[in-house]
Amino acid sequence: MTQRGHNRGPEAPPAECLECGGDYTRVRHDQNFCSDFCRKSWNARRKERGLAIFDAAYDWIANRRGSALTMLSRLLRQMAREDRERRAANKAAADRVKAAKLAGD
Repeated sequence: MTQRGHNRGPEAPPAECLECGGDYTRVRHDQNFCSDFCRKSWNARRKERGLAIFDAAYDWIANRRGSALTMLSRLLRQMAREDRERRAANKAAADRVKAAKLAGD
């Protein structure tokens, strides 16, 4: 068993990127993304979505409208569905690229 880096123990299993769904080898134990691009994309979307969630929650509290809670719930379900679809599409694309590279070798 060899240690690699100050934050790593023995060889870590492949991890799945939270943004694109692709497999990668962690450099740090707390790494969640395969690249800076994926990390920045994930955080930009979180920031944008956070504003939409805040607006819906504020409307619910400030105006005491029950429909705002329904809207908030619908918004969160839609975001989760978009994330699943994006991850599946990105993983499929990454798998195609990997298969093409293996076929070319």
